[in-house]
Amino acid sequence: MIKKLLSVASFAFIALSVQAFELDQLVYTKNAKYQITGANLVTNGQFKDGTTGMDGWTAISADAALEQTFMRVENAEGSDKVVVQAGMNAMANGMYQTVKVPAGGYYVVSFKVLGAAAGYTDLDMKSAGDSYMNAYYNTDGVLAAVDGNGVGIYGENGVEGGYEFSFGPDGVTEVVFALEAPAEGNIIIDFRGLAEGLEISDVKCHAAEPVYDDRVARNRIAYFQKYLGVESIATGENYEMFVYCVEEVETALANNASAEEMATLMENVEAMWAEVVNEKFSNVLNSVMTTDGSSNTGNNSANWMNWTGHYNKLSAEYNGKAPWTWSTDRWGHKNKEGYTDMPMGIQWQAGIAGPYDNIATLTTTLKPGTYFWGVSGSGGMMSKNKGHWKRSWAKEVAGTQLFFNDETTDVFLLDPAVDNDYVYQYTLTEEKEVTLGIICNTTTEHTYGFDVKFYSPVLYMVLVEGQLTPEQEAYLAAVELQLEALKGRLDVANGYLAADQVLLPWGKEDLQVGVTEAQARYDAWTALSQEEILAMMDNYETLADTIMNKGVRFLNNNYINIFTAKNTPLTNMPTAVEAAEAVLAQRIYGSSTKKADLESAIAASEAMYNDKLKAPFSVEDSTALVDQKVALEAMVEEFKLAIVANAVIDIDFGTQEAPAVFVTHEDPEQLVETYYTIDGAKGTMKFTDITGSYCYGLGWGSATDAVTGAVVLTDSLGMLRVGNSEAVVEIKDALAKESDIVNIQFDLFVGNLNKCKAGYKVLTAAGDTICGLYFSKYSGVDDLNTFAVDYNANIAGVGSSSASNSAIAASSNCTHFDIVLDYGARVMYCTTSGSRGTVTSEEILFETEAPGQFVLYSNYSNADRRCWFDNLKVYNIPAEPTTGIEETEVVAPVRPTNGIMYNILGQPISNPVKGQLYIQDGQKKIAK
Repeated sequence: MIKKLLSVASFAFIALSVQAFELDQLVYTKNAKYQITGANLVTNGQFKDGTTGMDGWTAISADAALEQTFMRVENAEGSDKVVVQAGMNAMANGMYQTVKVPAGGYYVVSFKVLGAAAGYTDLDMKSAGDSYMNAYYNTDGVLAAVDGNGVGIYGENGVEGGYEFSFGPDGVTEVVFALEAPAEGNIIIDFRGLAEGLEISDVKCHAAEPVYDDRVARNRIAYFQKYLGVESIATGENYEMFVYCVEEVETALANNASAEEMATLMENVEAMWAEVVNEKFSNVLNSVMTTDGSSNTGNNSANWMNWTGHYNKLSAEYNGKAPWTWSTDRWGHKNKEGYTDMPMGIQWQAGIAGPYDNIATLTTTLKPGTYFWGVSGSGGMMSKNKGHWKRSWAKEVAGTQLFFNDETTDVFLLDPAVDNDYVYQYTLTEEKEVTLGIICNTTTEHTYGFDVKFYSPVLYMVLVEGQLTPEQEAYLAAVELQLEALKGRLDVANGYLAADQVLLPWGKEDLQVGVTEAQARYDAWTALSQEEILAMMDNYETLADTIMNKGVRFLNNNYINIFTAKNTPLTNMPTAVEAAEAVLAQRIYGSSTKKADLESAIAASEAMYNDKLKAPFSVEDSTALVDQKVALEAMVEEFKLAIVANAVIDIDFGTQEAPAVFVTHEDPEQLVETYYTIDGAKGTMKFTDITGSYCYGLGWGSATDAVTGAVVLTDSLGMLRVGNSEAVVEIKDALAKESDIVNIQFDLFVGNLNKCKAGYKVLTAAGDTICGLYFSKYSGVDDLNTFAVDYNANIAGVGSSSASNSAIAASSNCTHFDIVLDYGARVMYCTTSGSRGTVTSEEILFETEAPGQFVLYSNYSNADRRCWFDNLKVYNIPAEPTTGIEETEVVAPVRPTNGIMYNILGQPISNPVKGQLYIQDGQKKIAK
């Protein structure tokens, strides 16, 4: 078992365990060290004098005698104290003592606290129950008050002292802080607003002088001693000088050397330590590879001191960006007060559910050798007051361990005020994967919160003579990577320059200039020796950077990109022609009156492309190609719009100025249940209910006028809010002849659908389903999805379960559906478009009758966060019959898995005739 290091925190508070400070005694505060120079100035700090034990102390309120109402003195050997019997009220009650100080200088105030419950002091005196415990200097002896902004007023020439600290019921908190008095005057020790059950004892105030605070020096020496005598590093002039400097510091500490002398000695030992580290060690954390095998830099480093980003919850915001993993979201990386110098920290408050172990883990592969794994850190207990959590400066807390594979250190307690260094030695005899890290707070439950910071992680590998450091290896790999990248760019450029490369002919001469220069640079870099490459490792711009900037980017940005951009008008034209031909071939546009015009535009574009491909570059030719492509694409849009499309359904829901209205249909004889309709320009949508819970409605700001009963739309976008039942539109005359196409279009604004589903379906007159989508985007579940729509990726949807109706109904949240039912080719497909892009599904073979109904439906069980619907259009588009389709009953074959094609009789075929039905992998298709 590895022995734990001596915690400097244990040393720091040894002086607090006695009843009174002695002359010349050394005491520590949060951030300094003092030597006692005078006697205790507090009267009856032990609460023993007088009949009540409260002599020397004054009640804050004249109406409340200390010993009768609010305080109880307990005198027992070794535990003399005053106990709060009832909680203070609005800072009006408590006790204080004015201590006369004979001269200016430093005064150390101390006392002990035991709380009935966890808490911490509050220094602003603004509200009740905040346990205000402080001391401050003034010349007039006036008790502190609070101004209108909640700022403490400490009297004439007042100076605030003290600092916030936690306390609790599990042990006495010993508080020591210093206060500088500018001149003769008063120090007021002020206790008020105290929580019931709080105990205070051993109150003192001594004159003192600041002396050198040796905690940091002692901590550093304890840290350095972990390396002394390690055989693999105990050689060389730097090491010997380092050992000498360590011994000098140890001697000076034993002799209570002055602050000036200690500062010089510590500067010397730290300088020699840096030389030893540079010569003997490599901090592997700076070169641990990421999961994708790339070298770590900046925010991807395993050394969190290199990170530049600030994260409140590493496990949620940073996992995957660095090799570390964290067991809870309490790990953070902040840069604010209390979190300077970019540490990794933990903040945890009492009451948060477990697990309570907070573990940071790093897994990496290490070579054989000697390693030192360690961190620096500090930590304090936290308690809550006024809704805030504060770190205690008066208690050790947060039991911590380091681990390296199956070796785990003993628990060490972090110091709340001073950073301590912890490091342990390990040996690997073979290259292997290791898992190392930090365990902070090893209990299964915790009464208090804690606040921890970890600095300067090291995973030192001891270097043997002639061995490359991991940093050097990573640097050489980075150089090689950039050389490979430059070689790849040269290969691409040479491919463009090849004589048989004729599709990008413009600008080869200019590209050749760049290739010649880049090749010369590549040849020079590849001729460098390893020693020459390593000599440039510490340059402001490393060789790897130079190759990237003056090689890869030089060729790519100055030549290749310019070459391809110059040829873009040429390369874009075949793509535009291919797209135009695809549109021309679609049956849905077969009735377009612009067919001849589009064919002419395609022919002209192909002719211009072939002509310019053979000509030398000119700005005129390049511009002409761009203009022709624009003209072709405009002609494609004209071609689409020129089809014959007969609207059989056209329903929207009005505008804010002229909204749609519900029409109520009641049967006076009540033979038919009441229903409701909205009439469109063509067609009618029918509703069974618009009055019940979660029903259909118009606009999200609708209200009913109390006098007229009319629906007033206060904030409508002219859309239908989907309800928890079916809304049905009867479709008639969708097919003029059996070869026609039916086109159905609508807009759907998807809500959060938390535990609910919504969607549409298209039915035949007999009620058979042709197609549809019924789904929950929130939970990712569907019951009907004919076109295999990836609704999570391609349908916009507001993800928050608390999103407002206005957010759901926003135009950015709209998805437009365009469904094509081609009865001539017997295929159907669906296109969705919106903020998530435009996606068209695969063609699906179908054999149903003409559509007879469009149904909008959902199973909502809440009033808000529902979908919205608008602009339903159904068109009949005339189309000629397809040829080559065999009219016979389809016999579905056994679903093959080997890609074999079958005809509709289930017989294997090799190549079906264009336009003919065939079956492959269980799917009906049409040969093209």
